[in-house]
Amino acid sequence: METVSTAVRRVTVYRNGALVVRAGTATGSRVSVGGLPLLFSSDSLRVRAEQGTVLDLEETCVLEGGGAAESPLTSEILHCSLTDESILQQDASLQTLIRGLESLRPAEAKDLPSGPLPDAASWVSLHRSATERIRELEKMRNALGVRRAENLARLKMLQARGGKDGTPPRFYRGLTFTLAGVTGPCHFELEYFVEAARWVPTYSVHLGNGEAELTLRALVAQASGEDWHDVTLHLATTDLTRETTLPEVSSWRMGRAQAAPRPAFRALPADLPMLFSGYDAAARKAPEVAPSSPPARVMAPRKDKDRARTEELRRVPAPEAPEEGGAAAADEYEMSLSEQITKEVDQPPVEVMASRTGMARALADTLPPPAAPLAKPARMAVGGAPGGGGRPAAPPAPRPPVELPPRLRYAYLRLVGPEEPGRGTLRPVDVFTQLWSLVEGHALADAAVLRRALDALRAAAERLHATPLPSGTTPLTGCHFHHVYAASGRHHVPSDGVFHGVTVLKDRAPAEVDYRAVPRASQEVYRFCQIRTPTGTPYAAGPLQVYVDGQYRVTAQLQATGGAGPLELNLGVDPDVRITGRTVHVHQEEKGVVSQVSRVDHKVRVQLLSTQEKPVRVVLLDRLPQPADNEKDIQVSLISSTPEAARVDRSVDDRPLRGGLRWSLTLEPNKPAAVDYHYQVTLPAKAELDGGNRRE
Repeated sequence: METVSTAVRRVTVYRNGALVVRAGTATGSRVSVGGLPLLFSSDSLRVRAEQGTVLDLEETCVLEGGGAAESPLTSEILHCSLTDESILQQDASLQTLIRGLESLRPAEAKDLPSGPLPDAASWVSLHRSATERIRELEKMRNALGVRRAENLARLKMLQARGGKDGTPPRFYRGLTFTLAGVTGPCHFELEYFVEAARWVPTYSVHLGNGEAELTLRALVAQASGEDWHDVTLHLATTDLTRETTLPEVSSWRMGRAQAAPRPAFRALPADLPMLFSGYDAAARKAPEVAPSSPPARVMAPRKDKDRARTEELRRVPAPEAPEEGGAAAADEYEMSLSEQITKEVDQPPVEVMASRTGMARALADTLPPPAAPLAKPARMAVGGAPGGGGRPAAPPAPRPPVELPPRLRYAYLRLVGPEEPGRGTLRPVDVFTQLWSLVEGHALADAAVLRRALDALRAAAERLHATPLPSGTTPLTGCHFHHVYAASGRHHVPSDGVFHGVTVLKDRAPAEVDYRAVPRASQEVYRFCQIRTPTGTPYAAGPLQVYVDGQYRVTAQLQATGGAGPLELNLGVDPDVRITGRTVHVHQEEKGVVSQVSRVDHKVRVQLLSTQEKPVRVVLLDRLPQPADNEKDIQVSLISSTPEAARVDRSVDDRPLRGGLRWSLTLEPNKPAAVDYHYQVTLPAKAELDGGNRRE
């Protein structure tokens, strides 16, 4: 087998992570590759060869180094975490037993076989003992709740003191595969996805000599466990794992009801049990009891505790219930089971989890399914008298519905073994279980080492996503378009979780700078710049630093643009161009004898001044007052305007606008200028204006 070294060549950073491409060259047919990050997504792995076919792909996980002894504080934090998981497992076990006791109920008369009716006294006695036992189990659950609260408080205190694992173990993932049909050296690429990466855009624009140079820089951070050195970098505004399922539009019809559409699901074959017919027919000796081995921390994740507990309980066959003694025997039998679970609950947490598969198997070895032993004494639709008779086989318990993961990840599916319930079907597993299956057989006996490495990488990823974005930047979640930017050159991004600046692209285009103001609302004059980039590149929202003739002026905000039209930048208020005054004269007169009409004249004067060295173009925006739609007797008309006003029906943000006015004039340096306009409002004499700017 040939060991081939690979290096990261291309990286595309998305909203939710990064797609990494490694490259290498093999000369043999059987290839081994190492150095891959521990937490890359296995279901995203792709191997592409320039010739031949890739066969027999297998993953490995090997301890690389590190892993010095944990500090006392880190060990104590880990112990508290394990204690919390142990308490949760114990609480789940108690809940399982409580649900089994609460499920006791008399069978329906139609379900009872022919024979004598159940003994009411036996049922009452069993119900009384079950109720008392439920109270005891609830008290035990309350005690566990108190223990968990105390343990969580201590865990929080230890974490506040700082329990970061300074020297965690380092693992690397590897691959082995075969290149079939290859002659000579073969170049291949590995592609995989890592979640611990993010980026945000930031901009700068340099204005001068009628041109603008817009620079897009990306702030990139990653904590995947591998450094990206000398790589080609791409930045994407989209989510790599977004939903792409097309919606099904239902039709509305008049008449008979339509049958519900059949789901796109293919049931398991009816002859699935025949798959294991040879295995079932083979003679097998009884399994030998092996001593429990580490790891003490191999257990189901918290979110799967109830499901793991249920599956483990199903694997254990139901023990035989007592045949004689009626309700008293059932009561004694159930109490013996409760004593066994009490002994397990009272043990220290780490000792309870010291079995091969954790707390779930430790409890499963002592507990049957909750309702099975109580079925016969209570005569739950299985027949037989309380004091004797044959023991009919209990019907199998209904299987709960399978909880599908949010996303079907094929690389994290495992085939259920022949001696387990649901054999022949695929079940999802967590990341730790999948990695431990790769580590087993590679001279690593303690799963705690792998757990420390995973915890350190996960903590780094959580810090990366929890760290606030750099000041002024905008997350990409609000971006309404999908685009991939190719950063020029080659770049280096270390795996330290810190944002690093990367120059992505530069656009140089003619710039049209103008000044805009709305005197009715404010006397501030804003500077705008329109850039018509030749490429029409779309830009995501982000902070924009403005430089004029090489000098920094202001930091503005670039709004997201799709790239179809010119790029318009709001450069903020310019103190060198200002409105020095706005004066309004109002005059009202009445005309007519029978039907009086009031006319209100408004004469407005706006004065401007520029102290810049060059002439500037200023655009003034205003709007005539508009009557309500149900007012037919009110008219508003523009009488005169100097300079002439242009009528507009769209606002600056392209929304419909009624009665809009626009003036465009050029201001010479240090020379005052003015805009005068006169408009008239005609209305019935007995009416009065309501709303609007009452100061005019």
